[in-house]
Amino acid sequence: MNRENDTITRAFKGILAVQIMSMLVGIAGCVIDGMIIGRFLGEEAMAAFGLASSVTLIPAVAATILGTGASVVCSKSLGKGSLEQTRARFSACFSATAVICALLAVLIVSLAEPAARLVGARDSLSPMAADYIRGYGFACPGIILVALLMPLMQMDGEMKRLLAAVVAMTVGDVAADLMNVLVFHGGMLGMALATAFSYALALGILLPHLWKKGAIFSRPAFTPDRDTTVHMIAAGFPTATNQLGRLFLTFVLNRYLLSLGGGIAVAAHAVIMSAANLCMVPGSALGASTQMITGALYGEEDRRQLTGLMRTAMRCNLLVNGGGTLLFLALAAPITGLFYMGSPDGLRLAVTGFRFFALSMGFYGLNSILRSFFQSAGKAGATYAITFLDGFLAPLAAALLLGSLFGIPAVWLCYVMGEGLASLPALLTLRHRAPNVRGIEAMVPFPEGFGGNVEALLEGSVCENDMPQVIRLSREAEAFARANGADRRTACCIGLAVEEAAGNALEYGFADGNPHRVELRLLKKEGAWLLRLRDDCPLFDPRDYLEQFAGSDPAANIGLKLLYGISADVTYLNALKLNNLLIRINDPDGRSENR
Repeated sequence: MNRENDTITRAFKGILAVQIMSMLVGIAGCVIDGMIIGRFLGEEAMAAFGLASSVTLIPAVAATILGTGASVVCSKSLGKGSLEQTRARFSACFSATAVICALLAVLIVSLAEPAARLVGARDSLSPMAADYIRGYGFACPGIILVALLMPLMQMDGEMKRLLAAVVAMTVGDVAADLMNVLVFHGGMLGMALATAFSYALALGILLPHLWKKGAIFSRPAFTPDRDTTVHMIAAGFPTATNQLGRLFLTFVLNRYLLSLGGGIAVAAHAVIMSAANLCMVPGSALGASTQMITGALYGEEDRRQLTGLMRTAMRCNLLVNGGGTLLFLALAAPITGLFYMGSPDGLRLAVTGFRFFALSMGFYGLNSILRSFFQSAGKAGATYAITFLDGFLAPLAAALLLGSLFGIPAVWLCYVMGEGLASLPALLTLRHRAPNVRGIEAMVPFPEGFGGNVEALLEGSVCENDMPQVIRLSREAEAFARANGADRRTACCIGLAVEEAAGNALEYGFADGNPHRVELRLLKKEGAWLLRLRDDCPLFDPRDYLEQFAGSDPAANIGLKLLYGISADVTYLNALKLNNLLIRINDPDGRSENR
């Protein structure tokens, strides 16, 4: 099978492109906030913005925990073909998230002034930082709920709605920011309220999907569930550890920079971190795209597809982040100049820091990919280790050491060193766990016993609208089943199921004239035969088709009726814009004698 053209690889590249576009548009609001604050509200406001970021990262951390956790929890049950369990888990995740949003918003709004003092804001900086923190509290529910829904929307194939929400959010934020500084003169409070307004716009576009007919994630009931909530938080926390580390790192660095260079150094750091959002987009998109697919593949115990996904992700990291690093190194001065209207010394600090940050892009992408694989594999310890090292410990140690020896410019090296040092333990751990495995497969963290209960496995594909190919694949599946213990009737049923399901994909999916691929995976597991057919054709749910023609001629659609008749269970899922048909055929006793 051509690994570069299989359905998962193509789905990953499509998701990655959408993720990069949506994240670029999404961070545009944050980037533009920094630009408008720096250009319209002055150097002091930029310093207050940088100090307040230690607090405003809290909703982002909560959003990462809940959004990532919900996608992991739901994708695993989706990978196992359990639509009912997936919807129940989504309702529980949505309910818990709504409660957490409300509590966090109240806390941030009510504690804005002491929070501003805690992060080091003094004198004229204190009220500006407090205003921004207070306004951000109102943005908290929108930030978290949008983060919860976005990855689930992609699993549900709602790319257009997702992009519409991100574009509306960005345009709304820019318009509200400009109205604030040019018309209402609302200062830092108005800037934060503009953010709240923009996320409310996005939420208004995303929420109607939950009432769309046929949606996987639909009509969440308020059904809080302790076990699902704990699982969601536990699954999302490792990824958020990176942001938690950056929260504390920002807090410590801001206070350290205040002692080294005063408000100019803090303002330069705020400029670097605002512009650095651009550098982090490819790595974050790689991590998010990987996370969306690995959960389902680990649920399917699909070793080949996981290895292929790692290969594709690494190639994309080299291409996208390598090119991005060169681009940002060349354009560092004009990019930072968009954010800063202060002293020349401050601008030089910002340009140097941004260049150093750009050098960390490839390492950040690598760590994001590895973190997603470790997280989906249930390797919480390794995930925490990567995130703690690259998000806090390594950059902090480097900043304190280099800053004391060489001054402020050397502090900016902490980001390169943090990401680079965090990659080494992860790669060494993988090497230690699989010393005899070579190539890209050695980088994939397979749990102990992964796929060990699979007694027999056959994979194949059809890439052309050619029914003889389907018939050959059907006969190959039937012969394979017979050779691996299936009785004659069971093997015949497997062959018929392959021919009918793959034939339907050709008949209905290839009719649009576009290139498509149908992939088969047949395995014997725990006394039963499991057949999975996956294709990238237009949506086709055989259950809906049978219901639509239920009252027609009994001889009509005889193939589909036969498929359901010979199968113990048939489950259809449309996830990641791929049709997934899961068929279970029981083997009465597994004996291979003729009957």
